[in-house]
Amino acid sequence: MRILNFYLFLLFLLTGIAFSHAQAFLKKSPPAQPLSFKEMQKQFHEWAKTTDLKKEKYWKYYKRWENDMQLKTNGQGELADAAIYINEAIRIAEQKKSKPSSLFAAASWSPVGPFAVPGNLTGYMENGIGRINCIAFHPTVASTYFVGVAQGGLWLSLIHI
Repeated sequence: MRILNFYLFLLFLLTGIAFSHAQAFLKKSPPAQPLSFKEMQKQFHEWAKTTDLKKEKYWKYYKRWENDMQLKTNGQGELADAAIYINEAIRIAEQKKSKPSSLFAAASWSPVGPFAVPGNLTGYMENGIGRINCIAFHPTVASTYFVGVAQGGLWLSLIHI
C-alpha cells in the first residue's frame, strides 16, 4: 500500500511540475467566458513576439494542438458541428451500398515489368503481397497513373471514365 501511495504522489508531483510550465502565454479568463480558439491564437502570437522561442520550452505542444484544431474548426474558430460530418458519412455509406462505383469497376491494371517473379522460400506468405512505394501521374491523361512496388514491379493503371 505504501508503494502505491508513493507512486501516486510521484505521479501528481510530476504532473504538477509539467503543467506549471505549460502555456505560459495564456491569460486567465473569467470562468463564465472560456477562451475561443481565435483568442488563444492571438494571445500566443502576442506572446511569441516578445519571447525567444529558441530558449522557451513546451510551446511546440501548443503549435501541434493548434495545427490539429485548425482542421476541426469553422471560420469563426469554433468547433464545427459534428452532425454535418455524421450526416455526410451516412450519405456516402448509403451511396456506396446502393451501387458499385463505376470508376473502380472500369479500372484495369497492367504490369509494365519486370516480369520475373522470384521464388518464395519463406513458406509463410505467398508471392504478390507487397506495398506501394511510389506513384506518378501521367502528365496529360488524368485517369492514367503508374505505381511502383517494393518488389521491383511497375504497374500502369488505365481507368476508363
